Amino acid sequence: MVALLMLTVPLAVSSDAGAWDVYLIKVVLDSDSDWTSVVFLSGVRIVNVRHAVVKGEVRGLGVAWDEVWFGMNRCCYPDRVINATVEFEVLITNVPVDSAISMSVMKGDVGKTHVLIYNRLGTLIKEVVNRGVVPGSGGRNPMNFSVPSTKVVEPGRVHVLGQGRFSRIVWAAYYPWYTKGSWNDPHMADRPLIGEYSSDDPSTIRTHVRLARAAGIDGFAVSWWGPNTYTDRNLRKVLDIAGEEGLHVAAYLESLAGDGNPRPLPEIESMLSHLITSYGGHPAYYKVDGKPLVFVWAAWSHDVEEWRSVFNNLRNRGIDAFYVATASNTKYLEVFDGLQNYGTGNVTELRRFYDRVGPLVKTHHVLYGGRERLWVPSISPGYDERLLPGRKGLYYDRDEGRYYLATYDRAAASFPDWIWITSFNEWWENTHIEPSKRYGYRYMFLTEQLTSQFKGRTSDPGALLELILELERRVETVTITQTLLKTVTQQLTHTLTIDRTTTIHTVEVKSATLTVEREVMRSEALLFVALPLLITTIALAAYVLKTRVRHG
Repeated sequence: MVALLMLTVPLAVSSDAGAWDVYLIKVVLDSDSDWTSVVFLSGVRIVNVRHAVVKGEVRGLGVAWDEVWFGMNRCCYPDRVINATVEFEVLITNVPVDSAISMSVMKGDVGKTHVLIYNRLGTLIKEVVNRGVVPGSGGRNPMNFSVPSTKVVEPGRVHVLGQGRFSRIVWAAYYPWYTKGSWNDPHMADRPLIGEYSSDDPSTIRTHVRLARAAGIDGFAVSWWGPNTYTDRNLRKVLDIAGEEGLHVAAYLESLAGDGNPRPLPEIESMLSHLITSYGGHPAYYKVDGKPLVFVWAAWSHDVEEWRSVFNNLRNRGIDAFYVATASNTKYLEVFDGLQNYGTGNVTELRRFYDRVGPLVKTHHVLYGGRERLWVPSISPGYDERLLPGRKGLYYDRDEGRYYLATYDRAAASFPDWIWITSFNEWWENTHIEPSKRYGYRYMFLTEQLTSQFKGRTSDPGALLELILELERRVETVTITQTLLKTVTQQLTHTLTIDRTTTIHTVEVKSATLTVEREVMRSEALLFVALPLLITTIALAAYVLKTRVRHG
């Protein structure tokens, strides 16, 4: 008999984005200055903008916007003055309910700017004309004014960020491309803790599926390279086993060939046809709006109209899917049902990217029509390609798990529908969370905490601990079992103390039977296991007491 530590651990991570009401205003800018902009001064945030040129030359006209301003300028055109009228549909949030919205219209030193502001019902709520030059303003020439917030809010909100139509799900990129020979590659920096496996081994697939489930992962996005490939044969196995274990599966279509070049469109169309008709009806294959879900890697490898042609050709044959593009340009939402991000990179840049793109995706239907689109930002434990020939040597340090938590914080604040983990087992790029010789179980425990946070439930690694000990029932000696328990305890303890405010509500110690193949647990053998476990229990109890005192 050995003791199994069962801990209920709520992780105190940064709060999710919450729910933000979104309102629509329509602004008409008419200007003969060389540049002009409208700026919000009162904390209002712009989340999306659509514009149309209704008068004037389009050539050389630049239109842009950011979080607190939108505007236009003229470049490389006679006299460099705008001489145009542009209508803007502006989606804003963080609107004060019972006070004025402070704004400013700015322009260059020449000409004037005429501003008309309407609410979403078309009622004119403000008219401003800026003709002046303001000395000492650095050429910005601001003219400040205010708009009654009630006139903006009264017609009602057009969307609520953070309250979408999709249930919260966590996906992990899964790569079924390994053979026994893969692990001989000297460019691979780490190795699986379960041993050097082959991806076509059913027991390996089952272990992966069960680990994912215990860590709160809902589905595997399975890398798929087309019909009659190794990954094609393994996709069927993953589907069958995942169906038995209660895990969702969707294909991750590899739109680039092995040499990194875009696949021809006829090949992509043929691949999608085979994928949807062969696997889309499987009970474990995940469906959205009744259609099989297909993630498309590197959607940017073809332009929007090319994808439109492929999808239309398939639909004309009665073949359809719910397509999610790996892309950063929201233009792809014209033909895709959602956007997904893969790499995480620099976390500061990631924050800027997610802060802008998340709301863009979630409000796309308000400005452009159609159904609400899906937003799937990624999180990752790190990245390291320094050993890979021909790569640039990019490296993002795991920092003992802090990078993983930082990418989650950025993703969770971007109004995500789902979360994507890069990755479960991409070993060459070192983005794996699968238990490894270098990192042990650390990223399994962290994943369980983050998935629980995302789904709004209390973290409980008990199922994960039970699974790990169950998997290790194959061990041959008490010494190995003792080492396992020490490793698990170290990973748990490190996870609990990783630069976060953590509260442990309960610590239970209960018994479980561990079968050792070579011998029955004799009393002296039990001592070797029980003694270090007793020490571990005392240490964790002391840690709990210390935590309670610190946060009490």
